[in-house]
Amino acid sequence: MPDDLLAPRQAGALPARQAGALPARQAGVLPARQAGVLPARRDGAVGSRRAGAGPVLPAGVESPHCGQPYPAAAAAARSDSGACGSVPADPGCDRVPGGAGAAGTAVDTAGGETVRSVPGAAVLSLSLVGLALLLIGYLHAAAGVDPVHGMVSDYVFTPLGSVLLPVAVLVLAAGLMVLRRALLVAGAAGRWTGVLVAAAALGSALIGLFPADVTGAPVTTTGLVHKLAGGLLFGAVPVAVLTLVAGSRRDRWRAVGRPLRWLAWLSIGLFAGFLTSYLPLFGMPFPGGEVLVGAQGLLERLVLAPELALVVVVAARLIRTGLPATPVPAAAAVAPAGAEVAR
Repeated sequence: MPDDLLAPRQAGALPARQAGALPARQAGVLPARQAGVLPARRDGAVGSRRAGAGPVLPAGVESPHCGQPYPAAAAAARSDSGACGSVPADPGCDRVPGGAGAAGTAVDTAGGETVRSVPGAAVLSLSLVGLALLLIGYLHAAAGVDPVHGMVSDYVFTPLGSVLLPVAVLVLAAGLMVLRRALLVAGAAGRWTGVLVAAAALGSALIGLFPADVTGAPVTTTGLVHKLAGGLLFGAVPVAVLTLVAGSRRDRWRAVGRPLRWLAWLSIGLFAGFLTSYLPLFGMPFPGGEVLVGAQGLLERLVLAPELALVVVVAARLIRTGLPATPVPAAAAVAPAGAEVAR
């Protein structure tokens, strides 16, 4: 090969690469990748190409893609951005892709729909639980069942309770499911907490769908399902709260962690006493058992009161501190216009 062809390569290309390209890559690209880009991609932040991230419009300027489901808005922003390798975004919308919005609104990037805000879901849950409490309380005042001897389920045998009691427990089940959703969106509930809250909601729904047997009558399949569903509801709620408090290290639960634990353990203890009252009925008498048998209605209400209080406290706490558990700060998450996506 002629020497005049080799000379430019030796004189310019290799020295330039050694002098500029590799040092620039080492000095700028890799540190930037290590400092900000990769963590942003892991956190689902705005710097991710998959999340459709990118520059932010000035204050007061609305994105032309606002109001669309987020993936569609991101795709439209990509088509508007002509720079190859740039990081497009839906910059004017008041939400952050991949997790958090401005007011605790979580964005479901998989489904492309903005889900209910955590405080809003907690308010709905608290409203449903409050409605269930009002209905049950009204039955106590109007239905004429002895609260010491008669069970709450006995209200179903009264003309008024035959309608209101199933409605009350089904409304309670709906409130528990909404609360479960709020806990999951907020990042406060682990796997077991979500499972236990769902189990409590299932128990409450089954109580409404399968009425109890008349006291003294032979046990039917419907009555057996009713009893098992009641045990599921009473057992799952306090354990779910204990797992919630134990699995959360966030400040939002510190102020109510101790009261929640006390209420949960009180519920478990009262539930154990309530179950003990059934032992004499199964041929296992013990001293004082007759007293407990005669006060089963009161024991059941003593179990129900702290368990409903647990649900109310958790929902109220989410209303006050309802931001998602891993919000993405907008200033740290947004990559500058024209920034190259890290690979």
